[in-house]
Amino acid sequence: MASENKYYGKVTSVLDGDTFEVMIDLGFNVKQEFHVRLDGIDTPEKNTEAGKQAKQLVTDLILNKEVILMDKGAEKYGRARASIELMDGTDLTKYLIEHKIGKEYHGGKKQFVELTACGPASYA
Repeated sequence: MASENKYYGKVTSVLDGDTFEVMIDLGFNVKQEFHVRLDGIDTPEKNTEAGKQAKQLVTDLILNKEVILMDKGAEKYGRARASIELMDGTDLTKYLIEHKIGKEYHGGKKQFVELTACGPASYA
C-alpha cells in the first residue's frame, strides 16, 4: 500500500461544503494553490439552502486557517482529493458527518432523498 503524502496549507477559499482552494506548502519555500475535494464525504449541492448552510459552516471552520492535508490522489474531475485535519486535531470529514452536514461518500451513484437545512442528514 502506498503511503500518503502529508502537506500543510492555508484554506484560501471555500467553494462548497466539500471543495476548497488551499495554498499548500510543498517545501523548500515553494507554495502552490490547489482545488481540493474533501475525501470520504458528500455535502448538499451549493445551489440549495442546505448547501448554502453547509458552505457557511465550513467557511466558519476553515477559511484562512492552517490545515494538514493527507493526499488521497486525484478524483474524477481532476481535483486533488485529501483528508483534512484542523490544527486542533479535528478530522474535518468525521466532524461534518457527525454533525449531519454531509454523508459518507466514496464514489459511485449518490442517493438523494430530502433536502433540509444543516440538521438531520439530507441523504439516504
